[in-house]
Amino acid sequence: MAGQREGRKFFLIGLTVIVLLYILYYLVFVYDVFLIVPMRVRQLIKFGFIVLIYGTGVWALRRDTARWIMKIWHLLYGCTFLFLILLGVFDWWLARTSMGVREVAGNLHEFLISPVLYIVIGLLRRRMPQ
Repeated sequence: MAGQREGRKFFLIGLTVIVLLYILYYLVFVYDVFLIVPMRVRQLIKFGFIVLIYGTGVWALRRDTARWIMKIWHLLYGCTFLFLILLGVFDWWLARTSMGVREVAGNLHEFLISPVLYIVIGLLRRRMPQ
């Protein structure tokens, strides 16, 4: 019982940190700083937020989550992040991507930094056997 309580505590701490980072991203960067900084700096900030939220999720979930659920977490972040990195490399060194591609990249970024994926993993964690 104590292990479940501790796992729940770390899950809630992780959720709180992810929600605060998400709010910080939108209030400070999207609505203020992003209006005045160059595109490459914006991409680096987005990269940083993905890394922070991924790291927070790993830190909080690994304490009381089945290995197969953690594999889902790593796989979703890894594949999506790799795709975004490849788009960023193309955008930086080859040619500016089209508006449609940038919208897809923005939606994928939103998916990775929002608390939705963390909550879904948390629900899986509670409902599925360890």
